[in-house]
Amino acid sequence: MSDDALPPLYADWLGEALPAPPAPEHRATCGDCVLCKPAVPEEERFRAETKCCTYVPRLPNFLVGRILADEDPAMARGKAILLDRLRRGIGVHPMGMVVDDREQIAYELLVEAGLFGQATDLKCPWFITDGGLCSIWRHRNATCSTWYCRHDQGARGHRFWQAVEALLKHLEHTAALHLAVRTRFGRPRDRAHAEAAILRGEWDDWITDIEGYYRATADHLAALDWEALLRLDPTLTLPLVEAVQDAQFQRHTPPPSETRYTFAGTHRETSGQHRLSGYLRFAALSVSPDTAHLVTRWRDGTLAELAGALQSSLDTDDAAPQLLQRLIDDEILKPAP
Repeated sequence: MSDDALPPLYADWLGEALPAPPAPEHRATCGDCVLCKPAVPEEERFRAETKCCTYVPRLPNFLVGRILADEDPAMARGKAILLDRLRRGIGVHPMGMVVDDREQIAYELLVEAGLFGQATDLKCPWFITDGGLCSIWRHRNATCSTWYCRHDQGARGHRFWQAVEALLKHLEHTAALHLAVRTRFGRPRDRAHAEAAILRGEWDDWITDIEGYYRATADHLAALDWEALLRLDPTLTLPLVEAVQDAQFQRHTPPPSETRYTFAGTHRETSGQHRLSGYLRFAALSVSPDTAHLVTRWRDGTLAELAGALQSSLDTDDAAPQLLQRLIDDEILKPAP
């Protein structure tokens, strides 16, 4: 796995949408999963044989085609898994590789049970258990490209990637539908009829060459530049682009120093650790009992007041600024109403 924030195709798209490329999340170490570490309480720890891949991804048709066309030996395993699923007809649809009802229900149930990252009965087919790597990493979809278990700027980073995910998912659907129509119908007079046929899952003559179909959608995508992508559905796409641009600005804009804060997170004691969490339970913070007592009772105080109180509860003065930043970034403390 590379340290790039996005796969190449989506990095190119975001390069057109943003004034600067999005920075990677250094706290989310995908290649060496931070949530699989022994320091994480057992109840929260991800299993090394699943990591965060207890999920079956939808792949738009053009990503399927790009995987098939990728001749890099590093892609051999991912391509072999894909070809096997194509031969067995698993999730095959003109829009791409879809998720069946059984897989979707299984995912919803494990999330509801709090077993994401821990259940072994649902796992991404492209996850390589030996080494815990993704076999289609550089062609991963919008969800896999934007989901992180923790963020360098905490909740602000999380909101940025949520905005990116919304944009990329929209582009995946819009582009996949356009490419499906282009591949099967060329330039139809009745586009609404053509789109309806695609969404119903009709293949027509392509049913005998599904692999060729997916490759063709990827070839057609290569002819679309960023402006052409925007023109496919500007009414919905442009506001999503603006939301990403705004979220990127907010990602690097901390709250004013004079803001007063109140505890707004959750506190639980598990495996002998005091765990504080705010915007995302996966990003929980372990603190001492004294610090937990102080933070959970904090009401309507300034950063300076809190920093002073934290320094008196910590072993070293150096730890207070870093802890304070985490409490604010992770929205364990929020601006007082």
